[in-house]
Amino acid sequence: MRLRPDHRMLLRGARVLATAAALVVASYATAANQAAPADQGAFISGAASAELVTAPVTTPHRPRVGLVLAGGGAKGGAHVGVLKVLEEMHVPIDCIAGTSMGALVGGGYASGIPAADLEKFLDGINWSKVIGGQGLRELAPIEQKRDGVTYSNNLDLGLRDGSLIVPGGLVNTSGIDDLLRSYVANSRSQSDFSKLPIPYRAVATDMVSGEMVVLGSGDLPTAMRASMAIPGFFAPVYLDNYILNDGGMVRNLPVDVARDLCADVVIVVNLVTQQTPPDKLQTATQLAGRAMDVMLQANVRLQLQTLKPGDVLIDVHMGDIGTADFERVPVTIPLGEAAARAAADGLVKYSVPLEQYAAWRQQVTTGQEIDARVADVQFEGLEWMSPAYLATRTDIKPGDQVDNQRISDQAREMSAL
Repeated sequence: MRLRPDHRMLLRGARVLATAAALVVASYATAANQAAPADQGAFISGAASAELVTAPVTTPHRPRVGLVLAGGGAKGGAHVGVLKVLEEMHVPIDCIAGTSMGALVGGGYASGIPAADLEKFLDGINWSKVIGGQGLRELAPIEQKRDGVTYSNNLDLGLRDGSLIVPGGLVNTSGIDDLLRSYVANSRSQSDFSKLPIPYRAVATDMVSGEMVVLGSGDLPTAMRASMAIPGFFAPVYLDNYILNDGGMVRNLPVDVARDLCADVVIVVNLVTQQTPPDKLQTATQLAGRAMDVMLQANVRLQLQTLKPGDVLIDVHMGDIGTADFERVPVTIPLGEAAARAAADGLVKYSVPLEQYAAWRQQVTTGQEIDARVADVQFEGLEWMSPAYLATRTDIKPGDQVDNQRISDQAREMSAL
């Protein structure tokens, strides 16, 4: 066990996370024909913005369709299966509201990533690296590796005002942050989520007030990260006066958010977990986990009670797949497909002719790869790391041409320090 002075986020790599972000932003800001993100701290609390942004392809008397994607951790991969069926049936989406993993999938789709590419993205994630930190030791300096033989765990503690403090989350989030930045790299230049290819909102919980916070502007990866920050598991996102954690605590199925954003009707994807047997509710950790499930289910029921004629509910039965079963994410996608096909009778009335759907799909599809020239490399927000030392740890220099993978590799290396 180590003692390390810090002030807020005490996980390994948090000291240089701002550095990695600064490097990424410096690169993204010079992408061809794109301006740097503006007003990244402007988020919306409470009700979503009333501004309406309609789909680019319309049919006379066609209602605006809002897609609602529930939270559920690893179970949220099922949303991709639903999206695949919606594309097969030629159902265009006018706006998206999502929570937690629903915010992650929804943010990608709203950014213009088709369902097939979303599936490839999820299938390609090494969750042991992203969440478990696998491989970080190989990137660490030799001095840090030598220190590692003197302790048997990876828990970082800190000191504040002479008192011992623990981190805000048990999982090092640097891998997740890096993944999200690469995932929607091209869309980071758009700080108004109403102006994404498909208007979008993510939902988080303000731990100070206990209220819902609807994220409608700012940095898209940060919004997704806040929405999926499971308390105690992932460190919260600190933004202005907010301390943001997983939105599932207050709105795991944000039907009302989608209606406020644009929707005349909603397609709601609900992730249904099988009932927990009594023999799985014996230990303190089992009961604590179940308490979170009960909280989520209660606010889901309230949202389901608001459904109206014309709305479509897709219940995806997840079997024994749990919130933390990220290695089973690929298994969830066929479950979403099957559930969407079972709801085809309700979905078909929102289908449009092939020519119209193809035009809509072409207009909203946007690649997320970037090919940028670095304007500058700056190291900011550091307390326990020398900028001069960090400058020796990166081979990216001003004037270099960079892509997503190179930025990702550099950010991951610095997060291991």
